[in-house]
Amino acid sequence: VACTDPLREDDTVGAALRKMCAHRQWHLPIVCTRGLFVGALDIADLSLWLRDRLTLMSVEAALT
Repeated sequence: VACTDPLREDDTVGAALRKMCAHRQWHLPIVCTRGLFVGALDIADLSLWLRDRLTLMSVEAALT
């Protein structure tokens, strides 16, 4: 199934998750402002991003 709603370079993580859920896709293409393919994002990328953010938050909480 082709993706008709790719990510733009300036989309947020929240936008990526919403698009993945809405289209039931594990991978989304990323396009530049001219609409050219520049890469892809998958659910593993988002999981790693979230893991890193939660780890950082835990360290910050421990220091305060």
